[in-house]
Order: sequence, then C-alpha cells, then structure tokens
Amino acid sequence: MPHVTAQFNASGPILDVMIGVSEPRRRLLLAHGLDVPPALRLSLILDTGAETTLLAEQHMRTLAIPVRGQRDILTATTDEKPTACNTYDVSLQISTFGDPPFTMPALEVIGRPLFNHSIDGMIGRDILSRIRLMIDGPRRTFRIDY
Repeated sequence: MPHVTAQFNASGPILDVMIGVSEPRRRLLLAHGLDVPPALRLSLILDTGAETTLLAEQHMRTLAIPVRGQRDILTATTDEKPTACNTYDVSLQISTFGDPPFTMPALEVIGRPLFNHSIDGMIGRDILSRIRLMIDGPRRTFRIDY
C-alpha cells in the first residue's frame, strides 16, 4: 500500500502536497489554447477538526483559479457569527518515491488569507476521510496510507 511517513515539525504534522488547477479547468484551458499554470508545492497541516481543506488564498491567485462560490465557516478564531469565505476548485496530489500518487483531480477548498504563517493551509476531513492516518505522538511522526 502506498504511504508517506514524516516527522512533525515545530508547527505539527505537516505534509507537502502539489496543488494545481482542477482537471476540468485544465481541460478547458487547453481547449482554448491557453497555458496551464504549473502546480505549486504547498505545506499543509493535518487538521482532523477541519471539515474542509483550506488553502492560502494568495496561491489561488498565483494559479489564476477563479472563485467558485462562498461558504460560511466557524473557527476557533472567529466570533460566534460565521465568516464568509471564497471557495475554489483545485487538484491535489500527494506523491511518494516509487509509488503511484494519491490524486484528487477536482476538490472544492476554502480560501483564506494566510500571511506570516509557516504553513500554506490545512488538510481537512474531506481528504483525511479518503486515506488512513496514523499519528505516533511520542515519536513525533505520522504516516498516511492510501
């Protein structure tokens, strides 16, 4: 079974993933003779408390991904009223050496401004529910099987 094993860093369990335009958008760009922006390698924290994956909105602008819609979210840092956030369609890939990658060709994510952080976003249960996650707290490691 393909897997990724990594150490926690100072921020916690961080996984590097490739984020790009969604597969439907890639096909649309190519059909119109337009360039497809190269995918970005982003560092995302694994967040079992997050329902939906969240990415730094500035990366959506870098990839020229249009806003899909809006969702209201509640977080530990928001007031009792939900915060409206833009949503975007992206592709996500987790790669290992010698194994086929874990790929989601189209995934709706939430975009939020993230500045002066050591991470580019968080992986939520929308992805974690499709993989096996094992955390070894005493050894400060985690493993993802897919």
